[in-house]
Amino acid sequence: MLLLLLANLGFAGGGTPVTTFSDDFEATEALSVTGWTAFNASSVPDATKTGGQYHSGTISAVGSTTWFNGDRGRADWKLVDFPAGADIEIIAYNIGVGPSSNPANNLSSSAPYAFCGIVVQVENTSTVSYEFLAPCRRDSVATIESKTTTGGSSSVGDVGANPVGSGVTHADIRLLMRSDNTLRWSYRVAGSGGSWTAIDMGSGSGVSQGGGLTYSSGAAWVGIITYAFSSVPESFVGTVDSLTMTGEVPNDYTLTASAGSV
Repeated sequence: MLLLLLANLGFAGGGTPVTTFSDDFEATEALSVTGWTAFNASSVPDATKTGGQYHSGTISAVGSTTWFNGDRGRADWKLVDFPAGADIEIIAYNIGVGPSSNPANNLSSSAPYAFCGIVVQVENTSTVSYEFLAPCRRDSVATIESKTTTGGSSSVGDVGANPVGSGVTHADIRLLMRSDNTLRWSYRVAGSGGSWTAIDMGSGSGVSQGGGLTYSSGAAWVGIITYAFSSVPESFVGTVDSLTMTGEVPNDYTLTASAGSV
């Protein structure tokens, strides 16, 4: 049964920020039914909720799907206010990429660049400034990529090869939104319920690659992206089992791992 908890309604145009929500994608229906706003929807037009998952639609060509430098493909997101006090926690459960024939499987090494992750975009979408963390195939290696793009210029990193298991292209991703308008990112093995591995994404202080963005408006778009880069020798799908957002969680961020490289 679809569970949707919204602290603020009024999603017409996607303009009203939320403070809590939960979506298990259980119902087979358009994403807009539960308040998701599509950005650049034509780049991957078949994204929907089906089979108890967010389903990006099949990607069989790079096309306009890419998120890199000035390019932005499709995103399904919600506008979220940064908190005044304790952190807001957002978790995407079992997010990642798999072959279109069976998305629950891991994507094979024949796919050079294929990604599905959580993105955060500054509120003004005409500004190409965003960051994300995405389980993926990158240089044909299973990893989790980090990226921060400021004014159309991207800085990219990853956490090293096979961080959640050999060849595994799905993980749980956790995002903390903090009262100082910064973000904290971490990951763990999908469905493990275990501890989170926090990421130093390049700045040396646990904030995002290149020092993170300035979310000066006090709100940001938070959601799901799936994209390809370079070539698509094997068609694939990005999926998410569920996504939750909870306010007023403890400020418990501790840096436990640094970004590596494949």
